[in-house]
Amino acid sequence: MGRVGVGGIGGMGGPYPGGGMGRGGRQSNRGDAISSEEWDRLSASPKYLRIDQRSDQVVVTDDSEHAQTFYPDGKKHDDKDPEGRKISTKGSWEGDAFIAETKLPHSEKLTQTFRVSQDGKQLYVTTRFEAPMLAGPLTIRRVYDATKASAPTK
Repeated sequence: MGRVGVGGIGGMGGPYPGGGMGRGGRQSNRGDAISSEEWDRLSASPKYLRIDQRSDQVVVTDDSEHAQTFYPDGKKHDDKDPEGRKISTKGSWEGDAFIAETKLPHSEKLTQTFRVSQDGKQLYVTTRFEAPMLAGPLTIRRVYDATKASAPTK
């Protein structure tokens, strides 16, 4: 399990160490339109997440210092992926879950759902990847244990 850091998604703030699935082998029939980098990103299993939440944005940072910024206003926000291709992400609250939907090149869709357990001790992150060249959606669920945030070091 991983740990989550400071912040809050409906009580979700802070470090969440965790895990999920290990890095499995790649599918040989993944299709040319899905890059190795995209598959690596989907199969990555960060040891922890740090979540910083403000009223106008949610920033999720993993153990490799890769940060994702989401805006919970329900509107599309355009950005670029690591290869410079246009992507758009829309973030919103649905009950006690924060959901970020990203439209990727080649008609792919990545949906990330962040939900804190009822007792507040775990964070569930469900990632769903949909692509025309796949027989069906790929869903990955990771579970992170809450930890106390440590003070930043200088």
